[in-house]
Amino acid sequence: MLYQDTIWDDIKINDPLVIELISSPIFERLKGIHNCGIHYYICPGIYKTTRYEHTIGVYLILKQLGASYDEQIAGLLHDASHTAFSHLIDYVLGDASKQDYQDSIHEEFILHSEISEILNKHGVNPAIVSKHSEFSLLDQEMPGVCADRIDYFLRDMFYYGSISKEEIADFLKTLFIKAGKIVISDLEQALWLGEKFMWANENTWADPRIAVEQQIAGQAIKIAFDKSLLKKEDFFSTDDEFMALLQKVADKEIQEKLDLLNLNTKFVFDENNYDYLCRYKVRYLDPWVLVNGEIKLLSKVNPDFKKEINKFLERSKGYYKIKIIK
Repeated sequence: MLYQDTIWDDIKINDPLVIELISSPIFERLKGIHNCGIHYYICPGIYKTTRYEHTIGVYLILKQLGASYDEQIAGLLHDASHTAFSHLIDYVLGDASKQDYQDSIHEEFILHSEISEILNKHGVNPAIVSKHSEFSLLDQEMPGVCADRIDYFLRDMFYYGSISKEEIADFLKTLFIKAGKIVISDLEQALWLGEKFMWANENTWADPRIAVEQQIAGQAIKIAFDKSLLKKEDFFSTDDEFMALLQKVADKEIQEKLDLLNLNTKFVFDENNYDYLCRYKVRYLDPWVLVNGEIKLLSKVNPDFKKEINKFLERSKGYYKIKIIK
């Protein structure tokens, strides 16, 4: 199977299990789920990463690194349980500040779906690969570097026009595994990742407009869910299918919120008289880097980078208080 990837060269996939998994209806559904959630419909030209290409990208990184086969498959499957509009479900059934609803249902989702049957057929234990948080190369607590964060960072920044394919290829060449960690062999590349990742958080993932869009859309969906106008099962569709359901809802309160979801909506920051308390994730990385044959955290070998992290954390509150201007 020849897989055409956005940031890699064309990749030949020969593994029968991988081919069967990515060809399954559950995995195919991920082509219709965008990492950026509702913002794709407001600004579709930039944030185009889908869960489908992201999960395959994580698998490719883990495979290149020489991760265990179970970890490669866990990486391939780690987003299979995502619902429509990705983390918008956290405003309805989870915690918007943690964005962890998908993680909380992942194991059960894998074990009770056709994915489990496919895994068993190929001799892979679903109970093992469904626990993605137990694989340290795939998943890490912030600010750890892991395959998941590397892939969505590279893809989003490429679509955003902030990095090139050449930069991506050069960076990927510097990655290796040591002591169960993803390590970067080049100090400059490690600094590039650390600084660029903080920039990406402030200018894309935690952009105030995206945060307020998420909050408004989340509230609209929560209202629809509470009024039984949407069901839990509806979330396990694609973005297009879910958006069509939402737009058909005949509810004035919901439609008023949906009408705000456009680039013409104006807002200001207001600590005291705000309409929306908009939560966002504070994302940053402190990479492990090879220095004189030893692996060390970048912040330990570069005091200026440590200062950059501290300044970033000082200005990143994890929320915005926003008032809509009508």
